[in-house]
Amino acid sequence: TLSKLKDATIASPQTLHVSRLGEEVKRARKARNISQKSLADITGLNVKTIAKLENGDLSLSMDSVLTITKAIGVEICIR
Repeated sequence: TLSKLKDATIASPQTLHVSRLGEEVKRARKARNISQKSLADITGLNVKTIAKLENGDLSLSMDSVLTITKAIGVEICIR
């Protein structure tokens, strides 16, 4: 599955709006058929961290956000 995930990260990037970060991460992850566990494995973050972010219960450092968005093939738009 790791090679499948690496291929998925190359797919056309989409803009991710910071105000809806968790919601957008979840939508993009699911659109690429990446589980929270697989995303956690790729990024080195805990599955609970991914879940909390997606549910809006957690804010992450910009480094962690960039790691996640790169893994799911989206870009961040800061306005």
